[in-house]
Amino acid sequence: MHRWLVAVALAACDHPYTVTAPPPPSTFQVWVDAPGYGTLELERDVAIPLERAFPGARSLTTMDRVILTVEDKGELLAARQRASKAINAAQLPDGVTANLGPVTTEQDLIVRYAIRSPQRPVVELRSLQDWKVRPRLLQIPGIGDVSTCGGTVEQIEVVTEVARLTARGLSSKDLREALASSTGGYKSIDAIIAMPIRGGRIGDVAIVRRGAARSTCLVATARGADVVEGLVWLRTGSDRAGATTGTLATLAAIAKQLDVTITPLELIPVRVGFTEGEPDRTLAAVSRTLGDAPDEIVEYGQSDGGFATALADEFRLVVPGAVRAARMQHAAEITGTVLTGKTTTLRIAGPDLDTLARLARTVHGWARVPQKNLHPAIELDRSRAASLGISARDVALAVTTWRDGESVAVFYDRDRRLDVVLRVEAATLADVPVASDKDTVPLSVIATIRGTQMPRSISRVAGSRTVEIEVDGTLAKPPALSLPPGYTITIESQGTASGSASAR
Repeated sequence: MHRWLVAVALAACDHPYTVTAPPPPSTFQVWVDAPGYGTLELERDVAIPLERAFPGARSLTTMDRVILTVEDKGELLAARQRASKAINAAQLPDGVTANLGPVTTEQDLIVRYAIRSPQRPVVELRSLQDWKVRPRLLQIPGIGDVSTCGGTVEQIEVVTEVARLTARGLSSKDLREALASSTGGYKSIDAIIAMPIRGGRIGDVAIVRRGAARSTCLVATARGADVVEGLVWLRTGSDRAGATTGTLATLAAIAKQLDVTITPLELIPVRVGFTEGEPDRTLAAVSRTLGDAPDEIVEYGQSDGGFATALADEFRLVVPGAVRAARMQHAAEITGTVLTGKTTTLRIAGPDLDTLARLARTVHGWARVPQKNLHPAIELDRSRAASLGISARDVALAVTTWRDGESVAVFYDRDRRLDVVLRVEAATLADVPVASDKDTVPLSVIATIRGTQMPRSISRVAGSRTVEIEVDGTLAKPPALSLPPGYTITIESQGTASGSASAR
């Protein structure tokens, strides 16, 4: 502060000093993935401790995930170093870790593109994006990150055969440790099968196979053809024009080299209401409406990571920039026409999380909540679990392995580096095997599982939290809630703000 005042004084006396504006703040994100958590649990156990570590940060909590957006007045590298120390000092639940996001912000998206080829399956397109296109783009000066939407990610799956495992007196912990014991990674499936485990080989207690995990970000052409989309992000503060030009030139060269079609795209957001059902059924409804636009690309949902089927409530057309004007009208005609159900979004804002949770429960008491917002609450019988040597962390790891798989080792396939993913198959969440040092039991033996209504998201800006709730049906005005002073409620039906109420 004193240095700034001196500079101003010297400039006023015609000395050859230049007064410059202070640099803009460094902006970065902190990401937390916590499978098995609902929004309220995550807000209490993860978001609030992180907010204490980063005063003034904006936060967004959804099922299984917290994203903090932090502004720091210092230089970006130094700011991120301070952030790493703050993350390490934050008191987070066991098994939950926070990581710094890439050096970009939401305003730094400069190019999006689609990779297509009628001769190549989508798993190969995704592999080209991950191992050929993305590394080349990251070498361009000013590029901070390249993210991917669509396609399937190749991996090596190790599927536990629970009956064989328990018959040998082993648990998934033993299998996990055996897989992870290869210090140099694996170069063949046979090497994984032959890996020793107490009393035999991994092949005796698990199926080892090539597999593929579908991207949580779903994208396809309007006619349902698979496509892989790339999103190029500028490193914050870099030369936008130079990075954009370099990206487009590099994409053109890569397309020619790999013999694929790479098309730069432009986004047109289109809210078309809520369609309940499998994502592929939802996309089919959009395809019928688009009709004569087979080359349109539709992002039709972001899996929220919850246990329920991923559903979509907003579609986005991504089209070549040259046809933007024509498609804008086409997009406007689509809006509101693909509706197999109607929903209303309620946003309740105020300072205290417990009060917001109480108001949310009141809404859930009279409203029908879409199936996708029912979160399975796992109520652990801690005394029963402790008698079997099972901790809450063991339960969380078992559920994650069943739902998403657990990456435990590396597989080298020529010039590619694939994850070795441990999986377990179970008919329902209640049947998921949970292992301890003593025994392996179904989750239902040590926990009660029930569907719990959860807010879709919780956000925090400038000290005020907003709980977002989605309910079936259309509301003409806010419900008659008894709002404490300082709390507000707004509603939005079919993408249009319909009303609001407040207590001050």
